[in-house]
Amino acid sequence: QIFGVGALDGAAFTKLVAKLGIESGRFVDPLVDPDAMKIRDANEWMNLSNLHREFLQLGRRERLAFVRDRVLRPITPELLVGQWEDTVPLLLPVVRDGGYLTLTALTALTADSPNPEIAHRLVAPGLFATVVIDRPEHMVLVTEQTLVAWDVSLETALETAYANLRTISQEPFIQLATGLWKAPWTDSYTSARVLLPEILQRVCTNPLVAVPARGELLVADPTVMSARVSLMSLVAMHETDSYPITRQIFHLEEKTLRVWTPQTSNAVLLADYMKCLADEKLEVYSAECEMREKLDSEIHAAQLSAIEVDDRVITQTMWLGDGIHELPPADIVLFVDMNTAQMPPPMWGV
Repeated sequence: QIFGVGALDGAAFTKLVAKLGIESGRFVDPLVDPDAMKIRDANEWMNLSNLHREFLQLGRRERLAFVRDRVLRPITPELLVGQWEDTVPLLLPVVRDGGYLTLTALTALTADSPNPEIAHRLVAPGLFATVVIDRPEHMVLVTEQTLVAWDVSLETALETAYANLRTISQEPFIQLATGLWKAPWTDSYTSARVLLPEILQRVCTNPLVAVPARGELLVADPTVMSARVSLMSLVAMHETDSYPITRQIFHLEEKTLRVWTPQTSNAVLLADYMKCLADEKLEVYSAECEMREKLDSEIHAAQLSAIEVDDRVITQTMWLGDGIHELPPADIVLFVDMNTAQMPPPMWGV
């Protein structure tokens, strides 16, 4: 039997759930993190910690049915939506980047599934607030269809989620150096605290903030030069994890997040920081192109690249004529005459 061993550890249990989920059609293209016991697919996250504990308490012959019938049961509209009043305590906010929203829609299309139409609100350039239902076994995204079923506005759902997050966000930030702190939380909503300006303003006045990954939130005092430099260094050197958001640094002014313009005389550090932002654009654009080509092999997108010019890192793309169907946003657009293979000077910057 598949459960010939008395018990599976968390990593093995997670791999089993992923395998059976793919076989049953519940998962399409899941991102599996066995060590964290989490599975991400389409519009949901599955946190298996609690379910693993239940699994271990069952008899050997009961476990397979438990995984198939309990863990992998379909998320029906009734299970997802329920009653608004019952769901209110479970709502929490999650911060997303624009690339996530686009890739989620494209993933649904490639799987021939309905577009989840994630309910979201822009909170800063390239940064969005969404809402999830934080169930014990699943983190389920709230969609536009969910809001219609509840007959509530996105604003109401977000404010409810913010209020719930505030109640579990009272711990002090951890100081890393003079003027530099990191968030103390280890849950799945660490980065979401960037949506609570009153929490950040308690650390220092009008701070710089960064959310490179879902489990990270860094805060720096903009008046302390060493803190600004350290924050840029941490972001530039950040290793991509399973749930990246953005390496863009923001400046919180009262309650408004704005993109921060780096201020440093360190040309090397500035170039490293700008390059990591350019690389981030390349990664997202490449993933989008791959998805679009799966949908239509006849679609040809222009290449996007990053180059260094006068101690600056800029993005550029080339227009090669009628064979290109999509042109990405870039700092420089080059037009190439395919008849003469000559490349004139850049025509514009975007």
